[in-house]
Amino acid sequence: GCRTWCWRRWAPAFLQSELFWLGGGGLLQETSGTWNHAYYLLLPVLAKLCGCRTEVVALGVDPIRQAHNRFLTRWVFNHWVDEVSVRDAASYEALIRCGVRAPVTIIPDPVFSLHPQVHQGGGERLACAFSGSTAIPVCDTALFLERLGKQLQRRIDLLVLFPEQDMTLANEIANSASTVDSVRVVTEAEQLLSWISEYKLVLGSRFHALVLAAQAGIPFVGLGSQVKIHSLCSSKGMPHALNLSPEQQDIVLKQAAALLKSKSSILST
Repeated sequence: GCRTWCWRRWAPAFLQSELFWLGGGGLLQETSGTWNHAYYLLLPVLAKLCGCRTEVVALGVDPIRQAHNRFLTRWVFNHWVDEVSVRDAASYEALIRCGVRAPVTIIPDPVFSLHPQVHQGGGERLACAFSGSTAIPVCDTALFLERLGKQLQRRIDLLVLFPEQDMTLANEIANSASTVDSVRVVTEAEQLLSWISEYKLVLGSRFHALVLAAQAGIPFVGLGSQVKIHSLCSSKGMPHALNLSPEQQDIVLKQAAALLKSKSSILST
């Protein structure tokens, strides 16, 4: 909002600094609105004008389709950034397709350096982590979780990684699906590292929950249109679905059942 664009809040920090880092997370993506792309790309320009060295670190970049965003991306990365790294091959390709000529390296997302606690034997429940910023119809999701819990005869926990964004959606789903056992709110990273290994299967649209499931050798199903989730699922050989519409639910249910029956770990993939 206005605070984000209020130059009085961040100009003094630029003037007092020698280095500006931009990165972590999927910052460059067009799904968040017209100004999202421009905002993040203009930050290194302003930092450079204030005398900072500018580095882009482990950035996530979705495919850039709009011509003005492609031009702005090319202009900023070729002329205003001193060093560039992205978190995956898909982000690298997105920049190259925009015409970025500056050297770009690929480094893993920092979340891959985290190591979940592995509980002997694991648990029997399922976990779901949904992003409240994604337009997920509560009725479709609740119906799916009813079917999932009853078909697989498992109780389900909803994991809330970002309370401000996800809590409202989680509560609405929990109130509509009898198979949901509890809503577990993550307030510290150590909680998620401990909790994730309690589950037999993780499903959702929160990238970090899926990554930690992969790190713990737990099968997972990715949801949503984010490129990073699709790439993670592809790299680990796990299913991915764009949504939980009635037409898609039967497919995801079969995939989840197959993953639970499989005895192979995904740690080696």
